[in-house]
Amino acid sequence: MNNSVTRWIVNTFFSGDWFHISLIDITPIDVSFPDVDSDVLPQIGSFPNVDMHWNLAVPKIDVFYVDLDNVKKMATKRVENVLNSLKNAASRAAALVPNLPDDYNPPKYVGLNDTVETLDEEVLLHKNKSKVGVEQYCLRSLAI
Repeated sequence: MNNSVTRWIVNTFFSGDWFHISLIDITPIDVSFPDVDSDVLPQIGSFPNVDMHWNLAVPKIDVFYVDLDNVKKMATKRVENVLNSLKNAASRAAALVPNLPDDYNPPKYVGLNDTVETLDEEVLLHKNKSKVGVEQYCLRSLAI
């Protein structure tokens, strides 16, 4: 079994056509690529020296660096705005007074038994009933 699985993996993925795709399917046919010497270079034109083009790029690079300097200030300002809005929201939430009527009486826990008044009593009652039930089951099992 182990060899047949290995053989299937090798035959499926490492030899032959994978999903019936061959080299012909991904090879460009009848595609004309541009001739760099005759098509691209003449469009760029000639220039006397590299310094001329560098001088055109320097102002844009300077603006980029100025923007980088402002990134820290902008991020700090955004974080401060978020913190201020959170502080304001917290202070407004703390200022809310519960709007409850004077005669509000929250519901009390009610269990399955009318004599039970708290959740702890309900848990104790359940444990006792479970213990009695297990004892009765064991006694019936022994009687059979």
